[in-house]
Amino acid sequence: MKQKKQNALTVLLGYAGSHRRLTFLGLGLSAISMVCSMIPYLCIWLAARDLIAVAPDWTQAQSVTRYGWIAFAFAVGGILIYFLGLMCTHLAAFRTASNIRKQGMVHVMQAPLGYFDANASGLIRSRLDAAAADTETLLAHNLADIVGTITLFLAMLVLMFVFDWRMGAACLLAAVISIFAMTRRWRLSPILSGRKPIRRISGWWRKRKTGFSRRNEKRRKKSVSMPPPGWME
Repeated sequence: MKQKKQNALTVLLGYAGSHRRLTFLGLGLSAISMVCSMIPYLCIWLAARDLIAVAPDWTQAQSVTRYGWIAFAFAVGGILIYFLGLMCTHLAAFRTASNIRKQGMVHVMQAPLGYFDANASGLIRSRLDAAAADTETLLAHNLADIVGTITLFLAMLVLMFVFDWRMGAACLLAAVISIFAMTRRWRLSPILSGRKPIRRISGWWRKRKTGFSRRNEKRRKKSVSMPPPGWME
C-alpha cells in the first residue's frame, strides 16, 4: 500500500518535536493580536457616533473618554500579544533549525567516503545551513504574518456586514473589481507581466534579426555570383 505523501509544513513541524506546540500557540496569539488591533477603529467609530448624536453640545458625550482608554488598552495589548506570539514562533523555529542541522549532519556522516570525493564537505555544510535558515524565517515570521493577515481580513468582513451590510457589500465589490483590474492589467502589460513576455519579445526579435541577416547574406551572394548583364561587352 502506498504511503500518503506528507505536507511540507507537517514535515517541518516534525523536526520541532515538542516545540511544535509553541508554533500553534504563536499563531493563535498572532490572530488574537490582529483582532485586538481592530478594536481601536471600532472605538473611534463609536466615539464619532456619540459626538455626532449630541452635536453641537459636545459636553453631553460622556463616553468618548472611555472609548479612548479602551482603544489605547487594546492597541497596547495587541502589540504585547503579537510580541509574545513572535517569541513562541521564534523559539519553535530555532529548535526546528537546530534539529534540521543535527539530523542533516547525522545523515551526511552515514554517507560513504567516495561521496565526498565528488561533493565538498564545505559546500554541503553551507547548503544545510542555508536550508535551515530559510526554514527558520518561514516558521518564525511568515506563518504568523499569514495567519494574522487572514484573521484581519475575516474580522474586517464581519465588522463591515455587522454595522452596515450594504456598505460592506459595496466595499467588498469594489475590492473584487480592483483585484480583477490589477490581474487583467498584469496579464495584458508585457512589461509588468514578468520576464516571460520579455523573453518572448527578445526571442521574436532575435529570430527577426537572424532572418534579416540571412536574407541579406543571400542577396549578397546572389549579387556576387550573378554578374550584371553585358559585363563582357
